Amino acid sequence: MTKFVDCLVRLPNLRTLDILSATNIDPVTKGFGRKCARFPSIRELAIHNELVKFVGSFPNVESIEVIEYSHGSAEVLGLHGKGLKKLKRVAGIIKGEVWQSECGNTFWSEAPDY
Repeated sequence: MTKFVDCLVRLPNLRTLDILSATNIDPVTKGFGRKCARFPSIRELAIHNELVKFVGSFPNVESIEVIEYSHGSAEVLGLHGKGLKKLKRVAGIIKGEVWQSECGNTFWSEAPDY
């Protein structure tokens, strides 16, 4: 996974990244948890709720889609996403339905209660 992340870092024109799931989360955490794992070119990100803590690695992301969204992921996203100045939209897939919100002062608490 660290070699994969190193490869992604070297793709300056990569604008969209989907990290949908992982059977073993530990290698993904190790790869994306490194300080060099920064992706300033990514504008659209689809990420599994277990990996939301890495959204800070995408400083210029404008749109985030969280797979298997939960209120726990909202809390983690709120904590790690505060520095995302360009973030305009967050969507979550909850039980097969898509919830989305335009970013604003109250958007972290607007998700439906499932």
